Order: sequence, then C-alpha cells, then structure tokens
Amino acid sequence: MPGLLVTAAVMSNPGIRDIYGFAQGLDYYRYINCYAESGAGVCDGMTVNRIFRSNIIEKIKDENFFVYLHYMDVHNPYHKPIAFKGRFMPYKGEPVYKNGIVTNISSKELRYSIACYDECIIYMDKVLKNLFTTLESEQLLERSLVIITSDHGDEFLEHGGLGHGTTCYNELIQSFIIFLHPRLPAKTISSTVSLVDVLPTVLDWCDVDYPSDELDGETLMPLIKQADAEFKNRIFASELGDIKAVINKNMKYIYNLRTKSAELYDLKKNPEETENVVNKRKRDTARLFKIIKEMAKKMTVSYSEKKLSDAERKNLQSLGYIR
Repeated sequence: MPGLLVTAAVMSNPGIRDIYGFAQGLDYYRYINCYAESGAGVCDGMTVNRIFRSNIIEKIKDENFFVYLHYMDVHNPYHKPIAFKGRFMPYKGEPVYKNGIVTNISSKELRYSIACYDECIIYMDKVLKNLFTTLESEQLLERSLVIITSDHGDEFLEHGGLGHGTTCYNELIQSFIIFLHPRLPAKTISSTVSLVDVLPTVLDWCDVDYPSDELDGETLMPLIKQADAEFKNRIFASELGDIKAVINKNMKYIYNLRTKSAELYDLKKNPEETENVVNKRKRDTARLFKIIKEMAKKMTVSYSEKKLSDAERKNLQSLGYIR
C-alpha cells in the first residue's frame, strides 16, 4: 500500500520559479527555460512530460503523491511543432500579438492569430494524451485524481485588444476545471465556481482536515456528488492591479480604482459585456461597489525585492508579464 506523500512539480512558466518561493514544500522541483531546453525554441509540453517520466515517476509510483505540471503551450508566443503549423490557415510566421489595445490589425490578420492559437490548443490535446498514456502504462491513472485547468484566456478584439493581463472581461478571466477519476461519473457542473476552489476540493477529496474559514475557496465536492447542489448567492472576485471585478449571480461589476470608472453588466442578457448598465441599475451598482470597497481593503500585493537578471527580464517580457 502507498505510504509517504511525495510532492513534485515541473514548471515552464518563469513567473513561478523557485527564486520566487514556489518550490517550498516540494520534494522535487524542476523549472524549464522552455526556450533554451525544448526542441527548436518551442515552449513544449512534451518536455514537461519527458521530465515527469524520467525524473518523477520512480519517486512516486509506490507512494501517495501530489504532482503539479505547468504547461505553456497555449500561450504567446504561439509556438507549436512544425507538424501542427498551418492546420487552420497557411503558416505565414508569427501572428500579430500585443497585450492590450490594437488598432491596426486587419480581419485577415485577426483570423490568422486565432488560427495560430487554435493550433496550440490541439497540440495541447496531444500533450495531454501523451501524459495520460504514461499514467496508464505506469498504472497510476486508476488511482489518481487528475485536475486540468487554465489560469486565463486570451482576447481577440472582443474589447479592442489582444493578449491578456490587461482587463477583467470574461474572455480573459473565464476558465475551466476538469476533474478526472475512475470513481467520478461523467457530468457537467453548470454552477459558477472559481480556481480558488481547487485547493479545498483536493483537501476534501483526500479527507484532510483544514480550516475552511482561512481559505478563499469552497470545496466543490457537494457539486460533484449531488446533482441538484449549488452555491447560494456566492460572490466571485478577480483583480488586475487597480481593476477590480466582482460577479454575483448574473451581475458583474468592474471598478477601476485609479480612473474611478465603473462598469456593470448583466451576464445573462449580455454575456459579451458590451452594454454597460451602470446608470440603469443603480441598486446593483451601489451594492456591488460596496463589496468592491471592502475587498479592496483586503487585496494586497507583495513585490519581490530581488532584482531580476537581464535573462529573467527578457523571458518575462517575451511572455507579456512585464513591459
């Protein structure tokens, strides 16, 4: 029977390196400079899988384990292997890309950017298939809870820009969470949940006691186990610097602390977030603004005092994390 808990991670994102404290509590940690260590300069999930197979499996297969694999394939720059280039449009080099407002992109260039992004998605499907094949061959899949998620999306002119890290509109902050285990029946949960719910859900799944009042998230086990379970009147939050957003039921409120500008959207009637009803729904505006003010007092950001090297700065700039 498995005994010890062995923890491991393979990271390909320069923003979650060990120098920033992300290796704490891990028995094995590996950061990949995906431009230097992957084939032909590609930020390649197959490299993550290779390191998992060669460096981690032997350490975990006879124990209880937690493994975190971070892929960067569906991310600017939209690199992918040669075999996947040109799947949706003839390959013509790197697409137009910018994190923020873009005013000089043609409709054809936009379609090409989306095609390159979609190529990355189907390549990620291949990477995940490779991972599941490995888990199955090592007889790990039958006793593993596998969670697949993403931290953000990219914009393709939905609000006048490209990329990410610039707004709190849904095309950037909406994501997905997939739970896979032999004991879990296939079902879709329609209730809105949050990425912060992953931690309490994992702890609940493993029967680990935890102080629920000290975590931001909620366990999703009731939604997974019960067909009619749902969260009542829950408030979801997202932020990007001075931009704060809250979602309650079908209403979404966005407030910019710097410009003092406000937006309110009825996501049921206007999921595209194009009709600002802040002046029409005064009661909802006041209610959600009060929540924003309370949350802003608690939302703090701590910045590392460590100076970035030229190589680290260049790597982060190439991914759009710093300008």
